[in-house]
Amino acid sequence: MSIAVLNQVYDEVRRLAIAGSNLAAGDFRLKKLAEPLQKSAQKAPVFGKVADCIDKVVNSTQKDSAESLLELATLTTAILYTQGETGLDGKLEPVKSQDLGLTVSNTSARVLKPLIEALTTIGSGRLETIRDAHERGAFRDLRLIKHAIAAIDDKYGEIGDFVADRVLPMYGKAICPEIREGYDPKGKGDDARRLRLLHTLDPQATRELVDAALDEGSKDVRLSAIQCLEGRDDCIPFLLQQVKAKIKDVRAAALKSLASLDHADVVPVLQTALAGADVDLVAAYVSANPSSDLKKFIVEEAGRQLAALLAARGKPPKKAAPKAAAKGKK
Repeated sequence: MSIAVLNQVYDEVRRLAIAGSNLAAGDFRLKKLAEPLQKSAQKAPVFGKVADCIDKVVNSTQKDSAESLLELATLTTAILYTQGETGLDGKLEPVKSQDLGLTVSNTSARVLKPLIEALTTIGSGRLETIRDAHERGAFRDLRLIKHAIAAIDDKYGEIGDFVADRVLPMYGKAICPEIREGYDPKGKGDDARRLRLLHTLDPQATRELVDAALDEGSKDVRLSAIQCLEGRDDCIPFLLQQVKAKIKDVRAAALKSLASLDHADVVPVLQTALAGADVDLVAAYVSANPSSDLKKFIVEEAGRQLAALLAARGKPPKKAAPKAAAKGKK
């Protein structure tokens, strides 16, 4: 009980030190703490000394109030210091840690300040600042990890995408718990980025999250989950079904996930996409596919399209229709 009262004395002394010692004289909040300390003095005389110091402060004049308050502060702090604990009971265990796998550097304040502002505020020009800092290796400074993770939720989508795809992966699996903590399968674009980042950092551990997002995730999160199915043979039937979707983004995500698979059911679908309207959705990813049949088809299709282009260039331009020509004369 006495230690609790002593802590109150410390708080009041600190308050008066901030407000000014000339306000200490007659302070009722400090005065009411003297009585319980006098009672405790019967068992521990030191509390009586604290009570006497309180009386001295309360009854002080403006001239000697500073000295009296300093004396009370010194005595109170000294007693509380002796009551502190320097350890805890129990067996010492090593702190769990994980190597980030990168060379840590200290970024100068000249670079750090505008970079933190770009990650945490709003306004134009922030993406350029972040890109420039990334190219110079500024994000190897561990003081930026928290700010970079928070930038996933940036209102400007390009910043969130850049940070999630280019910056945060360099920190490795060590940041997974914090990324996972802020993930909501029913969320929007920021949660889609979190799922994509978790999959990039640890595909095997994120497998259950991805499967759950396909069933119960929001539109954005589900789209991101489809992108995370890349290379999974067990998801081929599902992805082939998504290729037929009316929504272009869904088809694009499914084709990207299928692009690297050399499978009898997949190659014909990729060939159809390359020869059709979805060529722009898959062309950038099929180079990773080892299928010899697909490579042969790509060469032949490129030859056909080149021949068609050359033939079109060799034809004379079409003449304007009579009605259109007459309209032009008017």
